[in-house]
Amino acid sequence: MEQKKIKLSIVILTIFLINLLIPTTYVKAWEIDDDGYVNYIVDGDTFDVTSVGRIRLADINCPELGDPGADEATQFLTSLIYNKDVFIDIDDIYGTGPYGRIIAVVYVYYDDNYFQNINQALLDAGHAVITDYDNEFNPYTWDILVEYDSGAPMWDPVPNDQNWELSTSYSYDVDATDPSGISEYWINDTENFQINNNGLISNK
Repeated sequence: MEQKKIKLSIVILTIFLINLLIPTTYVKAWEIDDDGYVNYIVDGDTFDVTSVGRIRLADINCPELGDPGADEATQFLTSLIYNKDVFIDIDDIYGTGPYGRIIAVVYVYYDDNYFQNINQALLDAGHAVITDYDNEFNPYTWDILVEYDSGAPMWDPVPNDQNWELSTSYSYDVDATDPSGISEYWINDTENFQINNNGLISNK
């Protein structure tokens, strides 16, 4: 029986969804649910992100437009995120607020090792005050910088070339580990193969 040997080139896409930071008395979890490009600033705590929608920064309040300090808060937010990619942790309880805006904690690249928490940056700069609404977030535990994992995931074990008979069903389980977690597996040959989020490859 003729056998066909195919080398599967598999790529893992790691999204920084969950990163546990463990201080001495509690566990804080932060995640990235979505990301996009900031194309419009409404005011100090509201802005638009391409392909995501209108974002309302969770659990902080900046001065309303026309009130003292509003222009300064808007300018400060603009300097941090306008025309930049941002990473969005969306409230897991409600998702959106009463005006249909996405409630979120938002991060932007700070350097090669850290994200900057934009909600906390506005608080630290004196442009916002805490208003602890009913959602998943606790603004009293935020850090201004959070570390992200920029390293590549590790195969466990490394996938090998596989041989199987033509016209027979095929499956092969692969696994990887990463401190930030594995959100999704991808495979380059989607015409002949598919892979699920648990790393199980099968032929079509």
